[in-house]
Amino acid sequence: MSTVAQNAPLAETFRKDLMLTLTGVFAAAYLLGGLSLFISQSTVDSVVFDLANQTVYSGILMLFFSIVCTIFYLTNRASYALKSFSLVSLVFLTGGYFLFTNWLLFGVLVLLLATFLSSVLFNLQTSVFVLLAAQILVSAALAWFRFIPDTSVSIFQQAAGLSWLTLLIQTAVIATLFFTLTIVLINANNTALHKQEALKNQLDSDQKTLEERVYEHTRTLDITQDVNRLISTILDENRLIGDVAEQIRKAFNYYHVQVYLIQPDTKVLKIAGATGEAGTALLIGEHKLDWGIGLVGRAAKENAPIHVDNVQESEDWVPNSLLPDTVSEIAVPITWDNTVLGVLDVQDNKQFASAENHINTLETIAKQLGTAISNVNIFQQAEEQLKRESILNEMSLKLQVAPDVYSSMRVVGKHISSVLEPISVKISLDPELLQQSQGGSE
Repeated sequence: MSTVAQNAPLAETFRKDLMLTLTGVFAAAYLLGGLSLFISQSTVDSVVFDLANQTVYSGILMLFFSIVCTIFYLTNRASYALKSFSLVSLVFLTGGYFLFTNWLLFGVLVLLLATFLSSVLFNLQTSVFVLLAAQILVSAALAWFRFIPDTSVSIFQQAAGLSWLTLLIQTAVIATLFFTLTIVLINANNTALHKQEALKNQLDSDQKTLEERVYEHTRTLDITQDVNRLISTILDENRLIGDVAEQIRKAFNYYHVQVYLIQPDTKVLKIAGATGEAGTALLIGEHKLDWGIGLVGRAAKENAPIHVDNVQESEDWVPNSLLPDTVSEIAVPITWDNTVLGVLDVQDNKQFASAENHINTLETIAKQLGTAISNVNIFQQAEEQLKRESILNEMSLKLQVAPDVYSSMRVVGKHISSVLEPISVKISLDPELLQQSQGGSE
């Protein structure tokens, strides 16, 4: 998670705490302001009775605003947006009220305070809107006092309202604010457009990535189904391994694919299937690799996939003059019942685009191949056992009808040769035992 994402909740919590604190402060300020107006009204001379009544009205308004702020301060049901908007609105209304009474300068300051609060509690665009509204309200008040000279105003109002220059300055300020607001909105719109474009690009990238993953997954399913078909139709181990290796190379357009099987007696890895002319040469030469040596030997020893993006930088890589263009390599152990039977080795003349996907696919195929090899071995053993039993049964039947010992020996030799497949079979009999046997039979 980025630092900005981590700081966002903290900033939001800070703004909520600040809004709650400001609500309490303004509740107290309105309460004190209202009470002070009532106290000041009690000391006013009876000659200015109208001003005293206006002061009473102002005190009542301040106390009402204090009650509203207190309610928002104490309640937890109202949202942050409602509380913040209500607080800024109350301060703005207070400034507007003072503008059209006897406190023009104080009203302007309160409106500036409302603008500041909006910038803190909301954002720059909102504060510009509030400042623009405040300037329009101030200009309206100045025009009111300018064109209605008999209005009872204080010295602050007279000083600000009697000059045409003041109205001109206010108009210029409003025009500037309109221009600023336009720039802010344009920038905000541009920012939104940039974010939308960035989001669109991100969605396009995610869609492309998803499509690539779906394609890889579909291709993986296709190749695994093809391997299953080969496994179910081919019962010859050498042909099976060769066809699977070629199927893998075509499906993924690899540079070279080869399969090594472990020789149980020596722990040597002997090549059993390979692709291309280089594979044919390796098969003819009965290429072998030592246990634990090279990437293939390591995969067999560790019983885990070995992946190298650049074989030139790998200390374990064993180069082969028949494969000069190898750049990257993946060696995956072929297992059955947690026993390593061999290694499926894939080499390419470029780095793998998504090595993890290739490894997962090759592991699936290696497990299928391990199952197939085990099944073929079991089938061949069963077939050989059945062949032996058939030969022995045939030999037993022929022995029962053999006319003499010599015929029996020839039957035994012939069938032993079929079962054991030796170079030659020689059976010798002791003449004395043979003579005794013949004499006894007589």
